[in-house]
Amino acid sequence: MNNGRGPTLSETLQVDEQGRLLQHAISGRSEFGSPVREVFSRTGETARWDSGADQGSAKLGADELAFYSPMEGSPGALSPLLTIAHRLGLDSVPTLPRGAARIEVLDRLLWRKPEADATAIPLALVALHGADVFPRLAWVREDADRAFFADIGPSWSLIEEGFEAAAPELLARQDAAEQARLKALMSAVRQSLPGKTLIRGARWFDAPAAVMREPEDVLIENGRIIARGPAASAHANITNTIDAPGSSLLPGLWDMHVHVGKSDLLLHLAAGVTTVRDLSNDNDYLGKLRQQLSQGELLGPRVLANGFIEGKAPFPRGAALWWLHWTTRSRRSTCMRTRATPSSSSTTLSSQSGLAPPWPMPTKRA
Repeated sequence: MNNGRGPTLSETLQVDEQGRLLQHAISGRSEFGSPVREVFSRTGETARWDSGADQGSAKLGADELAFYSPMEGSPGALSPLLTIAHRLGLDSVPTLPRGAARIEVLDRLLWRKPEADATAIPLALVALHGADVFPRLAWVREDADRAFFADIGPSWSLIEEGFEAAAPELLARQDAAEQARLKALMSAVRQSLPGKTLIRGARWFDAPAAVMREPEDVLIENGRIIARGPAASAHANITNTIDAPGSSLLPGLWDMHVHVGKSDLLLHLAAGVTTVRDLSNDNDYLGKLRQQLSQGELLGPRVLANGFIEGKAPFPRGAALWWLHWTTRSRRSTCMRTRATPSSSSTTLSSQSGLAPPWPMPTKRA
């Protein structure tokens, strides 16, 4: 993406005849321009790695599998791991520096090019658990090698050349599979607290004074604190009680810079973040996500959406979001569209070519 950011990486992988990883080298610059130099090598029974953030070594048996999990790297680096796991019938592969990558097939389909004589291609959507805090999704060819086929997102896609037309259908299938996975997870962790909820004996953070207060009872109704101290426990019709001695009660945290996706919604809640400000995203994707949150189809923080304004560049980030400003007139019309979308403010980002005057007109909250 040529907006003054990266990543710009060169990556080399080498595997042996059995498909085991022998070398993995990555060099270039990261998303924000930092130099990247990662090296993994396996010689005999010794594996060594150096990511710039850490370095180490491990002893491996002659036939032992172990794949390096890089700090930086392309989605295509998953291909050797997925291939050898498929050949050996494994649903989990050890990774270095530590841990394991568990492979789960979420969906399968036959995709055919529009040409009348085109052959249908079997594809599978796999989730790689353990490589990140949420599953890494990838489309692979469902054949003997299970070769990497595509990495699909709402505003960009990396896909095998010649099959670009498959991206919309793959994205729709991927979205449905991810929705089903999250719904199952939500049903396992969600706990309804109707009526009044009394939290007993927790220390609580006094935000105006910026201090922790001594343990007290706190009463909540409809997501709001309605009483604390003796007055809280004296209320009638308390539906739920949570005993919290030794715990600390905090207001919901705000994350002021996110690019939110479905998979990280629950992670925000787990970290105590109840409101996020999205500073750029695919407009349609974010609008649908916010609607699903409001209707209870997804569980996550409140999302405040920012409009996105960017200057002219060869490959402007705004092109993916349908907000592009070439002239004063187009700025005016686009700002009007920003007001019509579920955005509460706007973000100005200067691309590599800069955002030249005259500046965009300020937008007002709709």
